[in-house]
Amino acid sequence: MRGHLHDFERQLGATGEETPHRLAFEDSVLPVVRTGQSVLVDDDYALEDGLWFESAPGHTPGNVVIHARSREDRAVFLGDVLHHQLQLAKPEWSTLACTDRELSRRTRTRLVAEYAERGTRLLPGHFPAPTVGRVVRHGSAYRYQFE
Repeated sequence: MRGHLHDFERQLGATGEETPHRLAFEDSVLPVVRTGQSVLVDDDYALEDGLWFESAPGHTPGNVVIHARSREDRAVFLGDVLHHQLQLAKPEWSTLACTDRELSRRTRTRLVAEYAERGTRLLPGHFPAPTVGRVVRHGSAYRYQFE
């Protein structure tokens, strides 16, 4: 994420357009960075034992999922990897907000298959409450099973 922030800022500044990404970046990211309230880390950063990042590229530069482990329990905070349960039936569908739709599709497809295989508990940021659940196979696609 460390290098991605500067790359993303340069990319947004190069066009000069008022895009949703640029507005969100200027409104929500830059003030935190400029006031020293952030810590820029690498994509595979481990905060401590049981809490670490994994690169999940495609939505935006530096996008990650956050893994949490406590004893035998494991969960993953999905952030912007999945925006809607329909993406489980059609993981190839990216949103208009994805800066690299092909990379986002590949990342999402890989992670959905891995999480279904492992039975990983998921904490999606964009699903309606209650959000905690697991991805399960449903024919040739997947579906979300809320806990």
